Amino acid sequence: MLMKKNSTTNKKLGMTLVEVMVATVLAVVGLSSFLAAFSSLQHTSRIANNRMMAMHRAREILEYITSQTYQSNTLNIGTHTLPDATYTVTSASGYSDIKNISVNVPWLVPSADNKVNLTINGSVSLCLH
Repeated sequence: MLMKKNSTTNKKLGMTLVEVMVATVLAVVGLSSFLAAFSSLQHTSRIANNRMMAMHRAREILEYITSQTYQSNTLNIGTHTLPDATYTVTSASGYSDIKNISVNVPWLVPSADNKVNLTINGSVSLCLH
């Protein structure tokens, strides 16, 4: 028992079983809230990391494509497939010497276990090559 008598006032010092139980419940609730917040933060971080990796890959592909010569097979009109992405080259309407490029990179959303496409666009002009 956690009780102790105070010799001067003859009162019992210490904590009762009910107080110990209440303190334990409060500690468990507080710890559970902390763990739930930490888990949510970890999930959000995973989503952001996957999206950032997809964005980095899409920019890498777009940089490579735009560094090619205008007549390169890489810049042929149509859809091109890479192992982890696709890109589409189209002729700009009204401008025969400009090609628009659209790069699509799929990335995984961990909670839904489905892939979402991240798309970035760019263009190449004949006069710059």
